[in-house]
Amino acid sequence: MSISSETRKAGPYDGNDSTTDFAFAFKVFQASDLRVITTTAGVETVQALTTNYTVSLNADQNTYPGGTVTMLSAPATGSTLTITSDVPNTQPVNLVNLGGFYPSVINDALDRATIQIQQLEDANDRSIKIPVSSEGSVSVDLPAPEASKYLRWNSGATALENATASGGSSVWSLTGSDAYYTAGNVGVGTASPTVKFEVNGNVKITGDVALNTISVLSSSGAPEGAVTATPGSLFMSSGGAAYVKASGSGNTGWAQLTTGTVVTTLNGLTDVNAPSPSDGQVLSWSAAGSEWVAATVGSGGGGATQLNELSDVTITSSASGHVLIHNGSVYANRAFTTADVASGTFADARISSSSVVQHLPTVTLAGDASGSIDLSAATTLTVSVVDDSHNHIIGNVDGLQAALDAKAALAGATFTGAVVGTTIRAKPAHTSQSGAYTLTATDMNTTINTTGNVTIDGSVGTAGDIVIVCNNSASPISIVDGTITTMRLAGTTTTGTRTLAARGLAFIYYVSATEVSVGGSGVT
Repeated sequence: MSISSETRKAGPYDGNDSTTDFAFAFKVFQASDLRVITTTAGVETVQALTTNYTVSLNADQNTYPGGTVTMLSAPATGSTLTITSDVPNTQPVNLVNLGGFYPSVINDALDRATIQIQQLEDANDRSIKIPVSSEGSVSVDLPAPEASKYLRWNSGATALENATASGGSSVWSLTGSDAYYTAGNVGVGTASPTVKFEVNGNVKITGDVALNTISVLSSSGAPEGAVTATPGSLFMSSGGAAYVKASGSGNTGWAQLTTGTVVTTLNGLTDVNAPSPSDGQVLSWSAAGSEWVAATVGSGGGGATQLNELSDVTITSSASGHVLIHNGSVYANRAFTTADVASGTFADARISSSSVVQHLPTVTLAGDASGSIDLSAATTLTVSVVDDSHNHIIGNVDGLQAALDAKAALAGATFTGAVVGTTIRAKPAHTSQSGAYTLTATDMNTTINTTGNVTIDGSVGTAGDIVIVCNNSASPISIVDGTITTMRLAGTTTTGTRTLAARGLAFIYYVSATEVSVGGSGVT
């Protein structure tokens, strides 16, 4: 038979600590023609046949190539499993003169050669290659390994060679993604740094800079160089002297701060006059002296703690309900009266009767309700509802629709007598699976759409249960005889694992908890 597919790999399948069956759909001649690889954290491990896995090949590798790999231990979550072919590069067919000339032997020999070519092509696709358009003679052969060296192209760009990193091995060490150096000082633009990090030249920093002290080194002690700073900037020299930028640019305009100019107390500020403050006093601004002075909180000082201590407030014999009303000189307390609104203090706040418009609502009764109401005075609305055999709309009954909507769905029902309806049907539940799957009790009387093998174990269903399986793939899958006691091909006495053709339908009927019958379109 011809090989119409170039695929020689299945997967990678994701491990989940439970799945053990993994399907593949390419032709091999025997179980040892497969290579099974698990990958964990980027490390590949080749699994061993019979030690780590077993293989179930489809009976007809020409019509239904492939089969199932069953891992003895389920791949762990976070790992992957890949299946590829590993047909040896040998030719076992031996044709002799006047011997039998069977087409199947010739086809298998040609198929083996095609498979070997596909394996080589797969390996070639994953190898390092140079572009077809490269000119000249270029070699990609690797030189013999040498410790602590890296690969690079030679000066003629014609071959790879081992090279030593410039400056020898790196002096930097790594802790995670952080690099560090503790053996000495680091210099940029200088070969003899005198501090932990010294730069000979301009430095550009984008972002925040955290410094314990700032030093500008100079033989004279003053800041040197074209220092970009705004007036008010502060520098500390290596000798401990402090300089402030008073004006100018570059290294001009720096003034050294000398003893006596450093302010260490509030009273040392030019706008503060509090030489002898007392306990509890606060700073209060004196407009007369244009300065802050020490003052006592309370009456007659730098502040007030009560309304009556304010100079424009006079409170006498305060009582409940009193308000502060300005009498032309100060705010004074007294009772608030209706005269203040009618014609006195708050006369301008009154609402004119001519600006008030009376609006009487209109009440309309419709449907079965009738009645009347007079809204010119306090009254009671009387409504009469005509009985018309309860022919009412649910939406017109307050709260009824919401109450019906809040009712839980009926979990089940028992009918006595005939159930009559134009369309009464029950649609079985449906699930979709990818990869190998084992039936469970929840799958009984459902339909399953799958692209991988389906395994049937015992004591999952009961007599009368039915499961419909659809192979929604372009390759056959297996209905695997798991731990169930008997699995028959419907209409025969044949037992064991069945093959379901591509796009085929399998009907699995439970004769009992330990016996099933499998039939359908595409089941063999």
